[in-house]
Amino acid sequence: LQPARKPEAAQGELFFLRGECAFQLGQDAAAIESFAKVPAGHEYGDDALSARAYSLARSGKKEEAAERFAELARAMPSSPLAADARLRA
Repeated sequence: LQPARKPEAAQGELFFLRGECAFQLGQDAAAIESFAKVPAGHEYGDDALSARAYSLARSGKKEEAAERFAELARAMPSSPLAADARLRA
């Protein structure tokens, strides 16, 4: 048996996966909304913030995308996604 997961962890993963599906389908507004609901401290927090920034950029919201990339680089400097985020901020 695996230990029970906290509901918040499962919910964060659900929002991330929902965002990924929406992104792959080109539904940027839905992707942005879902990625925004993943808590920053969640194991997918950096992935969600990066994906949200890419969704914003693809939907033409370049300035807001740059802000999200900068937020990722600043808030999660040890993330494997931070270097890319710094370049895109």
